[in-house]
Amino acid sequence: MLPSPAVSMMRRSDRFWRHLCEIVCEEAGYDDLVRSRGPWGPPLLRLTAALARAVDARRSAGR
Repeated sequence: MLPSPAVSMMRRSDRFWRHLCEIVCEEAGYDDLVRSRGPWGPPLLRLTAALARAVDARRSAGR
């Protein structure tokens, strides 16, 4: 199950969707996804990961 922030990004960004497909098909790696965002890539990825962890923690606490 994907965290809500990742699903939301896939729905809104064709570029993000394309990069995730490349990762799944082993045509690219996570480093390529981060580099494609330029200097903002690492901070954006950290923020997205933190949001995803928070969503997952809330879901787990509610079970």
